Amino acid sequence: MGAYNSLLPVQFSDLYLQVRESEFNYDQMSEAMSIMEGTHNFKSFCTARGHFHYGKEEGTDKYISVRRREEEFIKTMFNIKVESVGSPLPNLPQFQHFKFYNIHINGNAFLHNQIRRMVGAGLCVCEGRLKLDSISRMLAYPDDGYHNKARPAEPHGLFLVDVKYTEQSMQGATHEYNQMPVQPLEEDINMYVVGQHLQGATGQPIDNFVDDA
Repeated sequence: MGAYNSLLPVQFSDLYLQVRESEFNYDQMSEAMSIMEGTHNFKSFCTARGHFHYGKEEGTDKYISVRRREEEFIKTMFNIKVESVGSPLPNLPQFQHFKFYNIHINGNAFLHNQIRRMVGAGLCVCEGRLKLDSISRMLAYPDDGYHNKARPAEPHGLFLVDVKYTEQSMQGATHEYNQMPVQPLEEDINMYVVGQHLQGATGQPIDNFVDDA
């Protein structure tokens, strides 16, 4: 993430989330992100699309969606760290106008759009759009949804650093399309043709990502 008084050269614009220096405060961002450490229900930080699992209907090639159980929105963020880092190209004059930061998020799993919404909420605290207790409330009352004054961070600068799977999670792994998991058809299943893709958050890298959406 780059805090700036001017814009990065276009060839670097997708590699960093750019935030105006007047709208970023390191201490406020660190405090806001620290609230989200630990085990919480992150339903408020998930898009409506992430409220479902997706798989193939048994005996067909159709994809179906199955609503998540409430406990499946509970995730653990082991560590969240905001750190100031040096310029990636210190010898280029145009980079002297920027301050660079990494946001590391290490968790057991993330919901759809969760990381972008987490970082977005932190940035909104820096901008004065949200108070810190608004983040605490979103975690305490997940059915209330994402705060109407918060906005997800743009995906620029989002990086997947590492993925670690448990032995149990790898037992059903397959490279074969026709062996993908299937879901039994139930009355409360919404039929939905889907091409799921990752949308996460920002800053620079995300550690130990496991996407179970």
